[in-house]
Amino acid sequence: MKKFLALILIIFSLTACGEENYEYLIGTWYWDGDGAYIQTFNEDGTGERGFPENMETFVWTTTGSRLNINRDHPRGIRGEIREERWNFSVEDGVLTIDSRQNSDRVYSYVFAAEHEHPENLLGAWHWDDNSDFLYTFNPDGSGTRGFPVSPEYITWFVIDSRLHIYSPNEEMGVRGEMWSFSIRNEALVLDSLQNEGTSFNYSRAS
Repeated sequence: MKKFLALILIIFSLTACGEENYEYLIGTWYWDGDGAYIQTFNEDGTGERGFPENMETFVWTTTGSRLNINRDHPRGIRGEIREERWNFSVEDGVLTIDSRQNSDRVYSYVFAAEHEHPENLLGAWHWDDNSDFLYTFNPDGSGTRGFPVSPEYITWFVIDSRLHIYSPNEEMGVRGEMWSFSIRNEALVLDSLQNEGTSFNYSRAS
């Protein structure tokens, strides 16, 4: 009887640990290496991840600080694992997962809160280093950037002070760019959240 009660307590303890951080994972997360890659955890224990054109589904559970991801249809790439085991933590809107199976696999994701297209960013902005280079942000989330002869068509949205830009040409090396932005006295400053030390200044076009 004592052994049975002890087993019940252990199971209860593991279940409680599994639920402790459960709620913090629910939702969609953008990979900080390329914001076009997303990972979504649904409340029912299902999920999906990948780039828009190549999403894969999975089921997931947590036990304390361990995240278990079982892929529904592994792509069959050599060395990839179907039943993944990660350590995870969530702090200040950043999810970090650290593989328990491959020591060199550590990834960070930022939370996808409500998207906005703030009015103070709308319109055209000239690059301070070359006024011919222009950013244009439209209210519907479309936009352009570059020189007039060959502008790049982009899409964009804002989450808090984080500007997301989808760049089909991968001009910064990734499709899903993430920038910290600030606007003061009709001046726009963009600081890359993916390439340390990359910063640009713009002035609102008259």
